[in-house]
Amino acid sequence: MKRRVVIALVAAGAFAAVLSISVAITAAVLNTPPRGVDDVRSFSVESGEGLSSIAERLKKEGLIRSTAFFKTAATLSGTQYAVQKGDYLFEGRPSACEILSILTSGKQSLTDVVIPEGFTVRQTAETLFENGIIDDQQSFLDAVARFPLDDYGVEKTGAEGFLFPDTYAFQKRMENEEVISAMTDNFFSKVNKAGLPVGERFYEGVVLASIIEKEYQAEEEAPLIASVFVNRLKKNMRLESCATVLYILTDIQGKPHPNRLFYTDLEIESPFNTYRNFGLPPAPISNPGMVALTAAFHPAQSEYLFFVVKNDGSGRHTFSKDFYTHNYYKRHN
Repeated sequence: MKRRVVIALVAAGAFAAVLSISVAITAAVLNTPPRGVDDVRSFSVESGEGLSSIAERLKKEGLIRSTAFFKTAATLSGTQYAVQKGDYLFEGRPSACEILSILTSGKQSLTDVVIPEGFTVRQTAETLFENGIIDDQQSFLDAVARFPLDDYGVEKTGAEGFLFPDTYAFQKRMENEEVISAMTDNFFSKVNKAGLPVGERFYEGVVLASIIEKEYQAEEEAPLIASVFVNRLKKNMRLESCATVLYILTDIQGKPHPNRLFYTDLEIESPFNTYRNFGLPPAPISNPGMVALTAAFHPAQSEYLFFVVKNDGSGRHTFSKDFYTHNYYKRHN
């Protein structure tokens, strides 16, 4: 009797061992990528999407062998609710468990986006939208308008002028505030590194820099252009910057960029029109780079009050101290 019990126990143990090995082999097989899967595949997880839906789509797209195995692996690892929304890139034919790890880590594929110096907030929104970084341009513009700068030491609301022009590696379909924070953090990182004074008059300096950015073409002329505007402000003269009028036409009124300005354009009633109003505009008209920012806070020492672009295609300017000389260069430059 005892011998039969021992034999039965041995048989049961052997069966359990075989079963365990069989389960392990099955799991190992189910964990491997399906045949024919590409070395590089993209996959997106929607906001609020459940594990079952994700597993079904992974199976349908040929990225995993078994939805049951994928869901079981997630449950056993305690990550069934940890999958993060976004766009992912699977490289090197990952296993099901490796895919689960990627989806729960949030290591998403990134898109390089170039925001040039001098882009307005509308141009920035358009570029971000075209690259799939934001879902809606108007909601981004609204978010920029209400973004507080207090945490950066600037008691203002509105991030236009502070979306630093640079090359960014962004995820697809980011939240507006995430994008704005990343660009604004970059702005203040660059400003602090350059030693520019973030103080009481800092916002006015950024407004001035946003105008300089749209006026200069030759980098070495930026401090001279800054000196013209600073000198005009000191003498209580209007800045008379065409860039501010163009901003009104394109970004406020939504019109196409004109080939030229007319005298009627210079008479537009707007707080941004520096041909009608004294002082600086109420907010930046573009997002300046470091050349314009440095020029605004460290303008050249000059007595110039005017400048006009040369007609030689160089983009350089001729500077004048008086209106008579300025008019001469307008006709003969």
